Amino acid sequence: MLARRNQGVEKVHAAFELSGVEHKVAGLGNDIYAVVSVRQLIEVLKCVADPSDDLALFHSLTGPIFGLDIAAVATLAGEAKRGHSSLHELAADHEALKAATEQITTWREAAREQSVGVLAYNIITDSGWKQQLYDASEHDAIVF
Repeated sequence: MLARRNQGVEKVHAAFELSGVEHKVAGLGNDIYAVVSVRQLIEVLKCVADPSDDLALFHSLTGPIFGLDIAAVATLAGEAKRGHSSLHELAADHEALKAATEQITTWREAAREQSVGVLAYNIITDSGWKQQLYDASEHDAIVF
């Protein structure tokens, strides 16, 4: 479960404890916006919401969701800037980036009918990042 405030996490934790439900709590005491995975998801949501946000697209393409080569994306971003075009336009025509831009376009279309929460969940699920985060949390979480 992801919550904005520790208070919400603490209430759910208490309810799970009373019910004997096995669960994990990670990140208590942290500023959620300081967590790298949250900042990364925000960047992807920004590039989905604003096709002209080349910086958010750059972070999305080179971050853990797509994991594309930073040097290749930086070169393409430089070409886009010099050519007064968008990174998304050039990336859509670039073979190595085409699948990522198609996925982002799919999320943009879905965003018309989905809440931000549903869209965020679909992004981390569709990309396989949810499982990666879950696997990584095995090392950081406190099991009750």
